[in-house]
Amino acid sequence: MMKTFFAFLSRNLWIYVVLAFIILISAWFTIIALAVKHGPQEIEVKKEAVSH
Repeated sequence: MMKTFFAFLSRNLWIYVVLAFIILISAWFTIIALAVKHGPQEIEVKKEAVSH
């Protein structure tokens, strides 16, 4: 059974490409979700009058 599984994978190399893209998309989704969840604090900027 395992021989037929490995033979199937060796004949269909596109499966590795699809798996790599799925992993890549998952990693990007995780990074973006964490960045949105733990974003930087908003700081209020006070504008001062400029005297010339």
